[in-house]
Amino acid sequence: MKHSIGIAPVAATLTLIFTVPAGYKADVHSVYVNMGVATAKTYTVYWQHAHDATHKIYLSRGQSHATQDSPPFAGHLVLQAGDTMWFNSEAASTPSVIVNFDLFKSSPTVAFGGE
Repeated sequence: MKHSIGIAPVAATLTLIFTVPAGYKADVHSVYVNMGVATAKTYTVYWQHAHDATHKIYLSRGQSHATQDSPPFAGHLVLQAGDTMWFNSEAASTPSVIVNFDLFKSSPTVAFGGE
């Protein structure tokens, strides 16, 4: 099932983008961030593993972008059931975030060492 999630998070507030439902995996294809202001503002996007809440994988950490130069993340990330994706931005921004992914049923997966 193909999905796009679009959110307009509150600036300077850690915001959950989505959680992969039990029994599913999510193949994330892209993350697009638009800061909504002409001057550069920073933002952070990360993936958090369900099996270890302290394990955050950063797609962007404190990256600075203005409206006109917000690049997308493009590639493939496979998130497991319970994994989450989070967003936070600098104050005085008006961010918009779009995440495109395929959600598919899957049996449980074993975590690899160091993951």
